[in-house]
Amino acid sequence: MQASHAQVGKPRAPTQPKSRRHQLPAWFHRVALKRRTSGCDYSSDFDEDISDLEEDTGMDDDERGNKEEQTKKRKIADCDSEDVDDRGREEEQKKKKVKDCDSEDCDDMDCDSESGPGPGSESESESDDDDDSGSEASYTGSYAGYYYELKEEREYRKKEMVEELKKKDEILGGERTKEEEVRAAYESLAEAEKEDKAIPRIESLEGRKFTLFCADYVNRNYNRHRLTKKWVKFREVFRDEEDEAGELYGTLMVDKYKYRFGPCRLPHRASTEEALKMELDGSRSRFELSVTFVSNDYLKVRVSRYTSNPAFPRLPTAPKVYEFAGVWRDKEKERAERKAREFSPKESWFELNHPMGAYYHPDGAGF
Repeated sequence: MQASHAQVGKPRAPTQPKSRRHQLPAWFHRVALKRRTSGCDYSSDFDEDISDLEEDTGMDDDERGNKEEQTKKRKIADCDSEDVDDRGREEEQKKKKVKDCDSEDCDDMDCDSESGPGPGSESESESDDDDDSGSEASYTGSYAGYYYELKEEREYRKKEMVEELKKKDEILGGERTKEEEVRAAYESLAEAEKEDKAIPRIESLEGRKFTLFCADYVNRNYNRHRLTKKWVKFREVFRDEEDEAGELYGTLMVDKYKYRFGPCRLPHRASTEEALKMELDGSRSRFELSVTFVSNDYLKVRVSRYTSNPAFPRLPTAPKVYEFAGVWRDKEKERAERKAREFSPKESWFELNHPMGAYYHPDGAGF
């Protein structure tokens, strides 16, 4: 009897789960620990373990199921006979341990009558998404309530990330379309210069605002919580009525940062050469800015970063030069086109000008 008490009082060495049915995935332990230590719950806590979103966005349920089936078949085909024999020996050892285990000392998290793959086996090395869709669906351990709560939150976050990725792709598509529009105008101008054709004259730039587009910049600095503003606006200054040259001043807006430049020489004709080139040196940043006027409607803005700049963060893979394609928004023309069309409730003042409107844009209505 004393020997029995001594055996019960002896601390048992921690044992590994014997069945996948009682194993919690790695993401659960990581997220639970992170939330317990930080005391804050964020949906982004799950982002580190969620993958393959790019592929999921273009798949329906049947395609996704076929992909999972092909992945499983590929794993089975990669297993040779030696690995199978090793797993067989491991299974026999696990069964022997389960048989020798005292059922009174085991809880449902430490031991199970069913044998299963142990730590380090191929099944355990599968992705967290595969684990979720399989054995953890029947988990009934002491953390079951919290596990299923986090699992549901994780699935919602994954759907949210897929939608965010689709939205980002749409924005990048719009940026590339405008870049291609300016590129076509630039190539047309270059051809006209080469063949000595008439070059368009640059009209007054007073008050002109060009919206800037750059897919590379948006891709590296995308923020799902707010729209990135990018534009450049000019104003002309003449000393007197006889002053034909005049001076050009401008404001560059990137993200939430404004940079003012000038005076510069006022351009008179479009050119593939840089019309404005200057170095901006402020208290927080120093970089080189150049502007090429392709036509009255298009321009190119190049920004070369020298030192730290909050609008152009120095990422490891970020380019030294960002090239923006500028497109002039003729608001008067937009208003005339809207009036010519049949009125739609979506083009009301609220929808076009209020931040909650369907067609609201901070740079102006109808964009």
